[in-house]
Amino acid sequence: MRTLMLPVEYHFTYIETERLKLRLITPEVYEHLFRYYTAEQWQTFFGFNTVEDAEKEMARLSGGIVSYNRTVLLFVIIDKGSDKAIGACGYHNWYQQHKRAEVGYIIHNLEFRQKGLMKEAFHKIVDYGFNEMGLERIEAFIAKDNEASLRLLKGLGFQYEGNLRKHYMVKGELDDSQVFGLLKTEYLGS
Repeated sequence: MRTLMLPVEYHFTYIETERLKLRLITPEVYEHLFRYYTAEQWQTFFGFNTVEDAEKEMARLSGGIVSYNRTVLLFVIIDKGSDKAIGACGYHNWYQQHKRAEVGYIIHNLEFRQKGLMKEAFHKIVDYGFNEMGLERIEAFIAKDNEASLRLLKGLGFQYEGNLRKHYMVKGELDDSQVFGLLKTEYLGS
C-alpha cells in the first residue's frame, strides 16, 4: 500500500483543541485523494471503521464534491493522544452567495464516542464557519430520535425551525429531518 503522501502544493491547515487536531480538507485535496488513493488508504486517512465504509463514501463522491453553487469544506478529526483519525466535521452544502451552509459531523470510531469530543470539535467548526467562511447562517438537519445531536446543537444555541417530512433515506425508508439553524448574531450574542 502507498503511503499517504500529497503533492507539495497541498499544505494542511489545522485547528487545535485541548484533545483534538482538526485537519482541513479542501475540495482540491479531496479530489486528489479520490483520484489517487485506495479505499484502504481512505479508511486510514478519514478514520472509517471498515474498508466498506470508505468504499461507500468514495462511491457517494464519484460525481464530485463541488457543484455550480455548492462547496464542501471538511475537517478530519484526529485524536491527539493516539494520532488516529476518528471522524469528521464540516460543511457539506456551502452556498457561498447566500452566506449559509449545512453542517455535518460524525465520530466513526465507537471507542471515542460519548467523551465530549464532538462538542469540542463542533464549537471550533461553528466558529470557523462564522469567522473564516463569512457565514451568516449555519443549518443542521437531524433525525428525530438523535438525542446526542439534539444536545450538541442546543448547547451551542441552535434553534429548532421545523420538520422536513420524508427528507432523507435511511435503510431504504424515507425519514423526516428536524431542522435547526444558528445565526451569526445569535452565536456572537451567546
